Amino acid sequence: MAQCPNCHAKLHVWNVKAECPHCHANIPNHNWEQRLDADADAREAAFYKMHTTLAKLKYAVIGTPLHLIRLICCVLPLLGYLLPMAHVIGKDAEGDFSLLSMFTGNKELFAPAHLPEIFKWGSPAQTGLLRALLLAAAALVCGVVAFFLVPILFKHPKSPAVMILHLLSFGGYTAGVFLAKSTFQSFGNGSLQFAVWLGVAAFSLVFVLDVILLILPVNEEKRKYVPKDELQIEYAKKLEAEEMKN
Repeated sequence: MAQCPNCHAKLHVWNVKAECPHCHANIPNHNWEQRLDADADAREAAFYKMHTTLAKLKYAVIGTPLHLIRLICCVLPLLGYLLPMAHVIGKDAEGDFSLLSMFTGNKELFAPAHLPEIFKWGSPAQTGLLRALLLAAAALVCGVVAFFLVPILFKHPKSPAVMILHLLSFGGYTAGVFLAKSTFQSFGNGSLQFAVWLGVAAFSLVFVLDVILLILPVNEEKRKYVPKDELQIEYAKKLEAEEMKN
């Protein structure tokens, strides 16, 4: 059962007028100034929270020159991934082939019946290169996940998750390169060209930047939202006063 907001008397179903039958207060307009103030405070609180979140997100992604360089370097290995893969060149009875062409042009290599042969030692040259390709593909997946984790973990600037994924990415790509090199040395039927080592350098650079960012202290001033709107400034002062009391 409803109550009058002024005198707290019980209201019945037949009390359909705007005024309370007991104290005659206008129920819809009761305490409207305080309610408007509460709504304004709620609005400013929501805006303040949103801008605070955006400030932390901006810092995590492009907050400092090192963060910006790390973001660019996160993309470079992913964009340049196909170029190094196209520069792992092998030879067979049909002529030259690249690791990339194996992936895009020979679907039989990924048939379920053939997959168990990939991990057996002493396999043919193309199977050895396919193992290298799978390692490089795993590195690519780790790199993509790490790229999206940067903004996702913006509230935790000291989280090592991105660094670990970039380490796995660098390790998988490098292992794939050396496995391809070992396969070529064993069978004498191919070569690694310069772009492959550019890929190794790109993956390693991202990992080094992650380590540096974890070592350097977090600039809390740059992560902090500094309001410029008058209402937001007043709300920030009110928030600081409440924090000091607590």
